[in-house]
Amino acid sequence: MSLIAKSKGNIKFVDMCVKKKALNDIAVNRAYYSVFQLIKHYLISKNFDYEAFLDKIHQNRKELYSHRTISKALKECLEPQRGFIDLSPLVYVASLHKRRKKADYEDIRMDEDALDDSHTEALSIISLMEKLN
Repeated sequence: MSLIAKSKGNIKFVDMCVKKKALNDIAVNRAYYSVFQLIKHYLISKNFDYEAFLDKIHQNRKELYSHRTISKALKECLEPQRGFIDLSPLVYVASLHKRRKKADYEDIRMDEDALDDSHTEALSIISLMEKLN
């Protein structure tokens, strides 16, 4: 299954969870991964030299397409387009990731606000990514 198909499936799942007000923790996780998969696909499709990027930012090459570096890599890849397209939705990658870690690793339940925020932020990034392709 392609990364695009996985991303679309994940955001459809999140849409369903928002409508049913259910499975918030899983949906917060899937909202993040819908964006992560789309970003990874974009970087690969643009032949972004991730290894050179990691060298530039002094990161271990084990960080290839990692959660820690993928947002920075996308910003680097999109730098030539800055000023031509609104890249502000990219700030949401960090909040999606933070919420996803909380949903996955902390002994708490994600509330409807967290799910709604994740859904809205993911859709905003997905919209941006669609404009870039």
